[in-house]
Amino acid sequence: MIACAILGDSLAADVALYRHDCVADTKMGITSSVYAAALTMTVNADTVLISLGINDGIPDVKLLHTWSGCASASTQDASTGSCQHGRR
Repeated sequence: MIACAILGDSLAADVALYRHDCVADTKMGITSSVYAAALTMTVNADTVLISLGINDGIPDVKLLHTWSGCASASTQDASTGSCQHGRR
């Protein structure tokens, strides 16, 4: 296991310049969807910094929910992938 990994766009690349202790997989100008489709590595690290979205233009809410894993949602609908907030 590595201590730290930095993944994502140019903002992640800038952070990687100062964190020489981290493994970095970054690309200038990449969008979230392109990065997600191209990600071929498994990351086994104590800390992972992901910076994506600055190049996406208008936000894709469905993609954001997928990436976040619905961390703030109480449940996720398995058939649609939509997040359900609050009590049922």
